[in-house]
Amino acid sequence: MKFMVLGKAMVDYATEGDLEGFQDIFDRSKDLHHLMFWHVQKAFKEAVKFRHLMLIEYIVEDLDLSLNHETFKGFFHMFMFSAKMDDMEPEETQ
Repeated sequence: MKFMVLGKAMVDYATEGDLEGFQDIFDRSKDLHHLMFWHVQKAFKEAVKFRHLMLIEYIVEDLDLSLNHETFKGFFHMFMFSAKMDDMEPEETQ
């Protein structure tokens, strides 16, 4: 039960972009880290969808999440491409 509750909270924090909350939940689940991989993947996808860059950086760099895993095939690259395209668009002037 603890696995499900903590996992749901991690995904919710990722959706909101709350890095501190995500870190707190991950730290509280130390005895379940080997099981939390699925929730971290789901949280990563939510963070990418809502473009929460600090959370993405934390998951990729601090948690050493492998982006070569099949669940990320094309997903992260799609995000990087859309971010690059956004940078190339001219900014609106007021």
